[in-house]
Amino acid sequence: MTYTDATWFRHICRLILFCFIFTTFHPTSLRVPWTLHFAHWTFDFGPPPAYGQAADLAPTPDADSTDPFIVQKAQELGNNAAQIFAFVRDEIGYESYKGSLRGARGTLWSKAGNALDQASLLIALLRASNIPARYVQGTLPNNLARN
Repeated sequence: MTYTDATWFRHICRLILFCFIFTTFHPTSLRVPWTLHFAHWTFDFGPPPAYGQAADLAPTPDADSTDPFIVQKAQELGNNAAQIFAFVRDEIGYESYKGSLRGARGTLWSKAGNALDQASLLIALLRASNIPARYVQGTLPNNLARN
C-alpha cells in the first residue's frame, strides 16, 4: 500500500466513523453550534431551525405574502389567524385538479382552488399578517376522513 493509498484509507475510516457517530448521536440535539473538521471538509452544526424563522415568513411564488391583494385581504380579516382560517375554510370552494394551478392570488380571485392552492392562500394570508406558516403534507386514513 503506497502512502497515498494509506492516507486515502485513513480518510475513508474517519468518514465511516463520522457517519456512525453522527447517526448514533445527532449533534443538533445539543442546541449549541459546533464545527467538525474532517479531511478537507468542514461540517457546521447548530440548533435545528426554530419554527417561525424567516423562511416561514418569506414570500414564495405560490404564496406571495407581499401581493397587494393578499395584504389587503389579510388586513380586512384583522390579521387574525382564526379569522383567516375561517375565511379560507368557509369562503373558498374546493375544485379538483392536479398541482398548483392558481396560487394564492388566483385562488382568492376565483374563490376556489384545490387543496394545494387553498393552502397557498392560507399561508400567504398568514404570512402577510406576520404569522409564520409553512407547507406540510400527510395522508388522512379513510376511517378519519369519513368523520
